[in-house]
Amino acid sequence: MRGVKITSTIHVLLGAALLLPFVLLVWVFGESMRLADTVNAALLWVIACATAVVAMAVVLAPPVRQLEVAAARLLLGTTLPDVGNPRSWSSRWRGFWWFVLNLAIGAAVIFALLIGVPVATGLLAFPFLDETELRFGAADGAVIEAGGGWSAAWVPVAGVLVAVVTVLLVLAAGALLHRAAPRILGPTAADQLVLAASRERELAAQNELARELHDSIGHALTGILMQATAAGRVADSGRGADPLVRQALAAIESTGRGALEELDEVLGVLRTGGMGRTQPKTLADVHELAERASATVDFNQRGDVASVPLSISRESFRIVQEALTNATRYGTGWVSLEVAVEDGVAIFVRNRISPAAAPSRDGNGLRGMRERVLLLGGRVDAGQHDDEWHLQARIPVDRRQP
Repeated sequence: MRGVKITSTIHVLLGAALLLPFVLLVWVFGESMRLADTVNAALLWVIACATAVVAMAVVLAPPVRQLEVAAARLLLGTTLPDVGNPRSWSSRWRGFWWFVLNLAIGAAVIFALLIGVPVATGLLAFPFLDETELRFGAADGAVIEAGGGWSAAWVPVAGVLVAVVTVLLVLAAGALLHRAAPRILGPTAADQLVLAASRERELAAQNELARELHDSIGHALTGILMQATAAGRVADSGRGADPLVRQALAAIESTGRGALEELDEVLGVLRTGGMGRTQPKTLADVHELAERASATVDFNQRGDVASVPLSISRESFRIVQEALTNATRYGTGWVSLEVAVEDGVAIFVRNRISPAAAPSRDGNGLRGMRERVLLLGGRVDAGQHDDEWHLQARIPVDRRQP
């Protein structure tokens, strides 16, 4: 998280750097108009308006939002999908307003640094100077009698406070951009359509894979199971059959049936809800995931899961499923799972990290989970806290949707 704060500060300073050319242009045109006569002033107004139009056109260009999304991902640590339709005007305006917000926050940060850094430096250096007065400007009233010795001990303390406040303002600016990025740079309606179409193609590929698995592995497992069952009956009918043979055949039969059941569950996940053999799973079935997990799951559920619309409940189940899969695959020990239904659906998962598998946590599974949540208007925060992996997903609930 410390690295994100540093890169967020870099993003804020980039916004301040982008502001400088605009300040320079305004100053140049202002000074030129102040010194020009009436005819030249009118020409300067025309040039200024043309410059503003060109600048506006550049900021509204389609690639701008794509660059902003890439920068927000890299520097702010924000999860944002690719821009599906950068040429749409809704996408262009989102890029424009994000640019304006960066300029505004950059201006505020530059102002804070220009004031805070010199003031803090002067206050901290005061005890080493042969002075008894603090001067903040050329006016006669901008003087504070600080005295000397212990009577001026408050001056360096004030310098430390000014420095801390300045740093906190810069960090707060980065945090503000981090929170604002999903709302301003998040997917437009056109982007959501592109993401939905991409998701449909993925589901179609998954359905094809499910059919292939059923035709190949499913039939092979069925054949093994039938042969093990028949061999077991032959062994039981014979006299003096080796008990170890009976035990081995029973184990093969039991393992085969379990493998078939697990295969059916995997195929149900791969298939879309209407193509599966069973009804789609919802939040009401999360307890089954906790019970079947290979690790010990401490499951806690709050709120009425039946009140959650079916579409959100189905997606929430898949999110819990993927989170538990990652937790048991890449973690070690017990897993804490909490599902809360209040204003929306909140999912909390944490478990101890397995050092050998920790780098794989941010893979395709987590990326797919974030895309699911983002399409539902929510957000996912996942990361390492000490020696544990924490995942939080929050999904808003609209009771009117099916």
